[in-house]
Amino acid sequence: MPRNSYTFSSKLPKAFVFCLFLLILFQFAVSIFDNSDNFENQELDRILHRNSKDVDYVFLGDSRIRSNINEQTLKKNDHLEFLNIGLGGATSVPLYFMLKRLLTNNPDMQIRHCILALTKWHLVDIYAARPRELYVTRVFTFSEFLEIKEYLPVNLIESYYLSKVIPSYSFPETIYFWDVYGKNDFYEYPGFEANTRWYSDITKEHIAFRDLSEINMKYTEKIIVFCINHDIQVQLLVSPLPQSLYDEFQLVNPYSFSEMDQFIDHLCEKHQIELIPMPRVLPDNDFQDYSHLNRKGSIDYTERLLDKLIRGSGLPLTLERTSFHGYVQ
Repeated sequence: MPRNSYTFSSKLPKAFVFCLFLLILFQFAVSIFDNSDNFENQELDRILHRNSKDVDYVFLGDSRIRSNINEQTLKKNDHLEFLNIGLGGATSVPLYFMLKRLLTNNPDMQIRHCILALTKWHLVDIYAARPRELYVTRVFTFSEFLEIKEYLPVNLIESYYLSKVIPSYSFPETIYFWDVYGKNDFYEYPGFEANTRWYSDITKEHIAFRDLSEINMKYTEKIIVFCINHDIQVQLLVSPLPQSLYDEFQLVNPYSFSEMDQFIDHLCEKHQIELIPMPRVLPDNDFQDYSHLNRKGSIDYTERLLDKLIRGSGLPLTLERTSFHGYVQ
């Protein structure tokens, strides 16, 4: 009988077994030291499990709605229940799934109003910034992933499958993931002086000048339709920018926001919803960076927003536009 050429005394199987052992050991170490999944679950539980407690106003948006809405100011209106689902790097796609999960997890809960905040950053490609990829690889369920798969680039599809098969694949992304779900310190910062040119990195290649993406436009409208079908009054909100940055945008590309404005007009007319008449431009010293309000700015902005939402302002639902400088205040 001929001798089997594949024997356990050969070097290849020993090397293979040793590498497999190291991989298993590394996976075990990652499961111990990488607690981002636990943090993710805790944060999602905090946001999405309300014990069926009714919500008067839910805010949906990216990091700007998270920083611009001051929690302490909301708490002064203790007769109302607010929920801020403002997540760093979020687009309409994860926000749609978050809203669906919120109602699924709380079947007896009623949401009365949904404020959907939009920005140009919010409406470009879902994979245009690193934190946005993490919603695909770390947050979306398999059914949600399949729903948006046709819109994703090949590398992100591969990343999703790798992250599920090899847990350690996502380990290097932990620091980014904390940026997405981490503690919000936006309104703790003092802000910048009006004459500080801290926006010098804004160029024609910046994310703000990219075209709106098909998937984000589609899921923005899906949020609106979902709200209407669930008897939730939905309103749109455009997050403000600093005056000097807005002026700089005009110098670089005077039509950078026109596509977004046309899309918002289309949604308001088609679904008979309101664009909340809030200023598109605020003083530079209300901001901590190029688009996030500081603590003082967030308090002032939240008070003005609540005045529009709750106490009523008497302003018309549609606002007159002037040139490219936002809406008349």
